[in-house]
Amino acid sequence: MDGGLLARREKRLLNKAFGLLDPDRAGIALIDIGAAGAMPSRFAAVRDHVHYVGFEPDARSRAALLARPQPCLSYEILPHAIGAAQGEVAFHLCRKGEVSSTFRPDREFLDRFPDPARFDIMDTASLPVISLDDAGIGRCDFLKADIQGGELDALRAGVRLLESCFGLELEVEFQPLYAGQPLFCDVAKFAAAQGFALVDFVDLTRWTRKSDAVSRKELGTERFGQLVAGDALFLKMPEKILADRHDQAALRRYLAVLLVYRRNDLLLWMLAHLPEEEAFASDALADLCRQLTRIVRHIDRTQRLAKRLTLGTAAAYRYHLFY
Repeated sequence: MDGGLLARREKRLLNKAFGLLDPDRAGIALIDIGAAGAMPSRFAAVRDHVHYVGFEPDARSRAALLARPQPCLSYEILPHAIGAAQGEVAFHLCRKGEVSSTFRPDREFLDRFPDPARFDIMDTASLPVISLDDAGIGRCDFLKADIQGGELDALRAGVRLLESCFGLELEVEFQPLYAGQPLFCDVAKFAAAQGFALVDFVDLTRWTRKSDAVSRKELGTERFGQLVAGDALFLKMPEKILADRHDQAALRRYLAVLLVYRRNDLLLWMLAHLPEEEAFASDALADLCRQLTRIVRHIDRTQRLAKRLTLGTAAAYRYHLFY
């Protein structure tokens, strides 16, 4: 069985599991801050079960996004920048648009690495912002944020919304790309205070120092260099979910989030313990847990087989770190 067949098999199993978890397509509420309206690939695989809300303050970009909406249960692009509080903030427009930020680039650090010019500030604009709790969002099951150092400010002003949230995927920096920005330790500490545990890094970025082109090519930019940034996955643990006494609809959405991120160990633990809880004990729920357990174990075997097939290849290195 080749990698393509395994990938298709895993997708079929994933869709089958979602069919059990969300038969009426009530859906997962996904909030996406700073991704320009492109649905994260992990959720795109189950888009028929996703309510998507993105934030895009640029009117031109927002019009382009709304002209080609993502096919999902619902798709909304709100015209706000998310910040610490309602008001205005200075936004530094860099030579490369994707690295523009409310924080000024830290030239002392950036100048040690190739192509620092992409962080050159070309202009500074006043940007109106709104807090996450004031954005009129009814429910958030999962939140993804990638706003160049502004993730912690966004979370601090969204504590009320985070109470209903099961997980976070946040871009974090380990080094000061921007002057005065919060680093990973600050973000992780705040997330923990809201009941989220660090589970994994779903992506990691390393930079190599300035050198001649040949040496950089020989070293490679993935295996070596300084760890600079990454995408961190935070989740509420199953024990907390059970202790918080969520209703069955919320439990199904939590299980769906675990499934999207392939947290098979947490998912199987939850499925084993749910029928034991007096508040959730029912024949229907016990049957659902049995069916899902079988599917998740099939998914787990498929993933392990895929790893064996890539053993000794460059793909195996990436599979070990990222998924």
